[in-house]
Amino acid sequence: MDQSSQHQKLTNPRLHGWSRTLRDWLFPPACALCHQESEPSTSHAGGSFCHDCREQLHAASAWYCPRCGAVVGPYSATHEGCIHCRNDRLDMQHVWSIGNYEPPLSQAISRAKQGDLALIQGLTELFWEIHGQAIIAWQPDLVIPVPVQWIDRLARSRVPTDELALLISQRLQAKLLLRALRKPRRTIPQHQLSGKERRKNIRLAHQAGWRTRFTSQKVLLVDDVLTTGSTANDCIRALQASGSGPVAVAVWGRGIGQQHTPHPQDEASSIPPI
Repeated sequence: MDQSSQHQKLTNPRLHGWSRTLRDWLFPPACALCHQESEPSTSHAGGSFCHDCREQLHAASAWYCPRCGAVVGPYSATHEGCIHCRNDRLDMQHVWSIGNYEPPLSQAISRAKQGDLALIQGLTELFWEIHGQAIIAWQPDLVIPVPVQWIDRLARSRVPTDELALLISQRLQAKLLLRALRKPRRTIPQHQLSGKERRKNIRLAHQAGWRTRFTSQKVLLVDDVLTTGSTANDCIRALQASGSGPVAVAVWGRGIGQQHTPHPQDEASSIPPI
């Protein structure tokens, strides 16, 4: 039995939707982010967040760069990348994110990374609502989470990237490989380092699983946040060394870090709409 079969249960989607709607009307749920009572909703993401929080989180993805997943202005040039990624090496074909790693999204992601299951599910459902059709059109064969070093895994009750990958694979109906990648070497947490230090810190830290071999399958790599792309690039190196095909990345948030020097093509993004 493969890993996805061990975790997934077959359910009737229509019956599940009706039962969830009835439960929400009888026992109004609390917003996963602000904990205020939220209105009953047939939307999965709507059922996790109150109207105000949902609107703030969803609005973050109005215009985004398809290369790096960062939210940009409506008039920004993105055909060669955006202001946040034009000078960066990114080995993935696409990045899909809910929005930039800024409040309130950063607050939700931070709590999800600490194991808040309601936020893990809510953010994943919202991510799928925004980007599900685009990911289906890309047609990935496999869903693979960025691995957590085994010492860190032992210290956690649940691994958010595994939960995110599981929920995406269920929506996508694609094969989930939880152990296709491993991280034998422990590294300094990336958020403590500069961009140059991050690349050095994570270089060659990831490897394919002991028996992992691919036959040019398209892979959706799943992580919680993408900032410099160093972790994703290192995982892609390991995947493609074992024979994978193109790789795209799904994350909750896109950390944009320090602002880059504006490019002339981006000046239009500062012009307010008429």
